Amino acid sequence: AATGFNLPEDVKRPATLTYFAEVCVVLGDVERAGRLSELLDPYRDIIMLMPPHSVCCGATSHFLGMLSATMKDWLAAEKHFNQALVLNEQIRAWPRLAWTRFEYARMLLARGRNSDTVQARELRALAVSEAERLGLGALLHRNASVEWGDRCRVI
Repeated sequence: AATGFNLPEDVKRPATLTYFAEVCVVLGDVERAGRLSELLDPYRDIIMLMPPHSVCCGATSHFLGMLSATMKDWLAAEKHFNQALVLNEQIRAWPRLAWTRFEYARMLLARGRNSDTVQARELRALAVSEAERLGLGALLHRNASVEWGDRCRVI
């Protein structure tokens, strides 16, 4: 992060940026979220694969949605999450789809609109159900560490 995420221009760079995005979001680092969004934006319309195409990180727009939510850019976050839902479902990336639903639900509750509550709960329920079915322990653990009141916050 101290270098502005100055990484080698190799095939692992885009996927590495998605890993950094996840850490940035967990830390709530708004400043670095902006920089990572800039770096990931050129990949916004693609599915992120880690070479040699053995690990699917899902739709890049998922990570852009998380970063936008961290920066409280709700309109951009919603756009990115909706795109990620479509892309992850199209390629049948069920684990990534569950994660996108979960993060989208968190964003909706963090945004704080009363009208978002029903959709957030539906997305969360779908995400948790899929996590249980697929054995996604990390998502279930993350769900347990989130307060799902009127506003969402990680504890």
